[in-house]
Amino acid sequence: SADYWDMLNSLPPDLALAWRDGDWDVFEGQFFTELRREIHGFTGDPPPGWTFRCLDYGESAPSAVYWCRVDYDGDVWLYRELYGAGMIYSVLADRIKALTPTGEDIRYTVASPDIFAKSRGTGVVGSETLNNAGVPVIPADNNRIEGWRQFKEFLHHRRLHVSLDACRNWWRTVPAMIYDTTH
Repeated sequence: SADYWDMLNSLPPDLALAWRDGDWDVFEGQFFTELRREIHGFTGDPPPGWTFRCLDYGESAPSAVYWCRVDYDGDVWLYRELYGAGMIYSVLADRIKALTPTGEDIRYTVASPDIFAKSRGTGVVGSETLNNAGVPVIPADNNRIEGWRQFKEFLHHRRLHVSLDACRNWWRTVPAMIYDTTH
């Protein structure tokens, strides 16, 4: 009935998407509410452009590495993923090199700033190990709040595209991120 549709249209946006539109990728507390598989996902190869990698290191938590293409319009295309836990830096470097085809021009690899500091437990500086292993890294900006804002802008303006086939862990984890209730 019309009353039922009126009720559905009056719901908060995330609940309306679920109940009215059947979009069960949306949930209360979701951080990146703008993210949609049908808008931001793609299959096949990314368009031409220049390439960089981004890396978030974890040993007990998973490491995540993404190969990103920036097309000639400035859109970003994530098209390859390395994801896994338990890798020391040298093993991670070997896996990154193995997944990077010969001749693929990688402009840089940006990494989370924590790997540029000496580990309290081992004294190892992760960035030095990666650099020495042939995967040169530069530090990312550690301003997470501004980074999230920029990420949301890319989503809103449909300038981020992520492979549905090659970046399965990205699609499993990023849509599931929730707001921190204290910050």
